[in-house]
Amino acid sequence: MSENQRKETFKSFLATNKVLIVDKSSTSRSRLKACIVKMGANPADVFTSSSKNDAFRVIQEHQPSLVFSDYIIENGSGFDLFKDYKSTYPDLKKVICILITSDMAQSLVARAAEEDVDSFLVKPYTLNSIEKNLTNTIMEKLYPSKYMATVLEAKELIAQGDFNKADEKLELAISLSKGAPALAHYYKGQVKLLQDMISESQMDFKEGLKTNKIHFKCQIGLYKSLMKQTRYFDAYDVLKTISRFFPANAQRIADIVRLCVVTESYHDMLDYYNLYLRLDERPEDLKKHIRAGMFVSGKYYLLEKNEEGAQLIFNRIAISFTIDAKFVTQCLNMLIDFGCLSIARPLFKKFPLGTSKGDFESFDFILNHGDLTTSKALLKGEFIFTHVKSDIRVGRIMLDLYRKEENEQKYNEFLNRLTSLFPSENFDTFTKKAS
Repeated sequence: MSENQRKETFKSFLATNKVLIVDKSSTSRSRLKACIVKMGANPADVFTSSSKNDAFRVIQEHQPSLVFSDYIIENGSGFDLFKDYKSTYPDLKKVICILITSDMAQSLVARAAEEDVDSFLVKPYTLNSIEKNLTNTIMEKLYPSKYMATVLEAKELIAQGDFNKADEKLELAISLSKGAPALAHYYKGQVKLLQDMISESQMDFKEGLKTNKIHFKCQIGLYKSLMKQTRYFDAYDVLKTISRFFPANAQRIADIVRLCVVTESYHDMLDYYNLYLRLDERPEDLKKHIRAGMFVSGKYYLLEKNEEGAQLIFNRIAISFTIDAKFVTQCLNMLIDFGCLSIARPLFKKFPLGTSKGDFESFDFILNHGDLTTSKALLKGEFIFTHVKSDIRVGRIMLDLYRKEENEQKYNEFLNRLTSLFPSENFDTFTKKAS
């Protein structure tokens, strides 16, 4: 095709198709829109958005043929927006998605997200760089290479269930490739995975990763195949790589937190907590996963007598999860049972108001009775134990306080109450201090 024909095809595409631009910055959106309009797009057909949610609403209403998105946008990433668009509308095969990146790391991700991301623009871009990039991308989409056309034929055969012919097509595609045929290897792996040839599928996914070490689809394929074999440690390693390179989303964080616990990789948990914090939207289901993961990790550190590690975990819990009274109560009970009162105190300060008075009064006494004189502590403890909550831990503290006062009569009276309330528990008999 001549250069003039390429230019005409480019202009025709822009003039007859809708465009969506997604960026958190209104200045960046306006600048890119001006460039696209200057290149020939109809201003009325160029839509802009700052967030993934709003962008998807535009997609549902207009199905734009060309989508530009910044790497990180409100409510998510351009990468996930593109994946959602293409998976929701698989019949729109000529949609072009261009990721706008700020550095080499993001550009590597764009290259590795083959098929979901059609091309990428590196900031700062110029009118000429956009036009050149866009022309090449449009031509590749409208007139794919022999390699890509063969891969697309194989995809159709996979959809029809003709796995043998699809595999032959993919072998042909690999032979036609002039670069890195990771996508063809991915679909070869998919053909085998769909036939429950799990080990064989992994060989194909790994071949794809030899040509692109972080190829997204090959990594996802390998991860899913390993999960089918319940090879959780290997699956966790793959998911860690994906999480290191690709933008986080709620589902991926939930998956990796589950595997972090299953593989007892508790030292990694704070990394996933930090990923969780970066999300603009945190679904309730994800919150439950993170809370559970943090709780189990905190318990691990306590069992290992690693108070520094436990403190890091429970400090984060105090920052992010104290709205859930039941969860905070579980955490405080565990810390008290392990004798880690110094870690429990900051968490108790965040105890939700308007929750169980019995739990609040018990925790307050257990954690802070040392700030009172012995006589005041005994009065407070007696009131809590008698009128608020008969907590055995409060009872044991009361016995210690009576022993400290060397009040054998009161000690024995309280001991009788404890024994009747908790007959299966063991309590020390009164002993006087040595003279």
